[in-house]
Amino acid sequence: MLTPLLALLGSTMVSYVRAKHEALRVELPCWLMRRPERVAYIGAALVLGPLVGLLRIPEVTSERVILGFVAIVGILSHIAAVRLMLQGRAELLERSIR
Repeated sequence: MLTPLLALLGSTMVSYVRAKHEALRVELPCWLMRRPERVAYIGAALVLGPLVGLLRIPEVTSERVILGFVAIVGILSHIAAVRLMLQGRAELLERSIR
């Protein structure tokens, strides 16, 4: 239950940070974990999870594969959100110095 919640939080943070900086007219680079990428990861999980489950590999279930993809989305989303916050902060500090 914690992994999907953390992935949701990270995804929300990426969108929030981008929207907040756009409101402040700060240009952020197109970086990792934008909405289409998150959809692609989750879509891949939903396609590959059941296929891997059909292989009957011990201790590798479709649920674990899907949860692994969700964990990847969560981790990368948090990294992207922090990086975007730092880049936006640096841009705002540079503006205030000028």
